[in-house]
Amino acid sequence: MVTEGVEDYLEAISKALENEEKARTNEIAVQLEVSASSVTEMLQKLDKQGYINYEKYQGVTLTSKGREIADDVIETHEAIHRLFIMIGVSPENAEKDACKVEHHLSEETITQLKKFVKYIEETFEGDLKTIKNIKKELEQLKNEEK
Repeated sequence: MVTEGVEDYLEAISKALENEEKARTNEIAVQLEVSASSVTEMLQKLDKQGYINYEKYQGVTLTSKGREIADDVIETHEAIHRLFIMIGVSPENAEKDACKVEHHLSEETITQLKKFVKYIEETFEGDLKTIKNIKKELEQLKNEEK
């Protein structure tokens, strides 16, 4: 099982690689709000575990194993973030809270959450207010039938 710390590092590396060919220690340190020496220590561990390709002073890339985990963590984070936005949480708090929650859900919950968010986005354009309006309309129709 991959630890929360490993997931955080792989996610940070993946984000750093969006704009660069190789992620740099300092950029990862800034993202994770840790010291560069802590990042270097963790990068060495991640390299030994086969999650990254690391050469001192050369930067970091993800292996396919590391990329798979990073992509999954990012996808989960984004789904949680979008759900929080849908229910009216501010973007800033949605981001912070998604970071806190993403590592603590079961696989079953993550799978169902992703399905739910996808359904809401596709059916109601990501707006839960639409569901409330539909519910009100259905209640009105029901009352009219009486």
